[in-house]
Amino acid sequence: MPKLFDKISYLWICFRHLTTSVVYDHSVLFISRRNVIRAPIAKAVFTKILKDQSLMDMWQVDSAAIDVWQLGNEIDERAMEVLRLHNYEIDDHKARQISNKDFFQYEYMLVMDEGELFDLSKLAPVNSKTIRQLLGTFDPSGDIYIDDPYFTKGMKPIIQTLLHCQRSCENFLRQLQLKSKK
Repeated sequence: MPKLFDKISYLWICFRHLTTSVVYDHSVLFISRRNVIRAPIAKAVFTKILKDQSLMDMWQVDSAAIDVWQLGNEIDERAMEVLRLHNYEIDDHKARQISNKDFFQYEYMLVMDEGELFDLSKLAPVNSKTIRQLLGTFDPSGDIYIDDPYFTKGMKPIIQTLLHCQRSCENFLRQLQLKSKK
């Protein structure tokens, strides 16, 4: 049954791409446990980087959760405040869970920690060609895990998450640009 579902999902996504007027050169889905702090921060950071370089029209960017705990919720208030203080745009975010179609719609799925990468690999359909990896592997400082500040207090852990996402997202795009020039 899962194989039939995967084939139907794949055909539906192919059909949607053929019938949709917007075609993107690249796509990335940022994934965290709950999609209320880290993934939305990464999405806001990457979106700003793309806009600053006039590349937004070439990219589809979104965020999703591994788990269902916060589905439909807005960005964590602390994360929203940190993003505002650092002049990031905040879209009308509602946490959503990753879906089967995401594995066919997105070129890259970037997760925040090893547990999420493991969970993502269990959810991935066999025929998905999506590149799945840790966002932090692009951090030039070598800090590959973006810690979850959900259960922490205060703004400092959120600011650390923002800085980690900035370094990682900037280098992710830089590496893709270098790769495309070769």
